[in-house]
Amino acid sequence: MGYDLTEAGEGERILAGAVVERFIRRKDGELEPITPGSTAAVAEVRNHAGVVSVKRYSFTMP
Repeated sequence: MGYDLTEAGEGERILAGAVVERFIRRKDGELEPITPGSTAAVAEVRNHAGVVSVKRYSFTMP
């Protein structure tokens, strides 16, 4: 016994927690995301709402 899933399009959702991004500054002055395990000095920290793209599905109840 399974459900008949139907794709219902795409949308956006807000995550329960904020997204924290840490950046280093390259020699040319541009910001670059820090890689895990990096020992470089953090040049900028950005906090923003975690908005993500999602694919939506729907199903009918028997």
